[in-house]
Amino acid sequence: MKKLILFCLLAGALAACKPGPKSSENAQESTPAAQGSTIEADTHNARNSLDYYGVYEGVTPCADCEGIKVTVYLKKDETYTLKNVYLKGGKELNPSEYSGKFTWDDKGSVVTLDGVKDAPSHFFVAEGYLIIVDAEGKQIDSNLAEHYKLKQTGVY
Repeated sequence: MKKLILFCLLAGALAACKPGPKSSENAQESTPAAQGSTIEADTHNARNSLDYYGVYEGVTPCADCEGIKVTVYLKKDETYTLKNVYLKGGKELNPSEYSGKFTWDDKGSVVTLDGVKDAPSHFFVAEGYLIIVDAEGKQIDSNLAEHYKLKQTGVY
């Protein structure tokens, strides 16, 4: 019996501690904006928070070869160099190289390499790597998605 009474008292005490719903008037008074301060949006993104400049390397999938070795150099002055080499039969074939300026998307998370044709030109920038994405900034939907990731191998 003592245990039952103790249990009921404990349950009642816990229920009393639960905060009730706030009225809209009380909620407005407790917000920082109502108290005279302003709420700032989180402005952290890859462009202003990461040391994104550097060298990124990886081997991406290829339909008729072992892979495509991709090397991207992103520089602080917002210029780039992109090198692609096809790997086939233990040889590096058909090297291509592009250079120019890159631009950031409005969110500051995807760079687009200007002037690139017949090669990936959109990259999501993350801590220590780039991910090849489509023109809308979406990751390529594939069971090989991990192979579209280029690791940062150097900083300059």
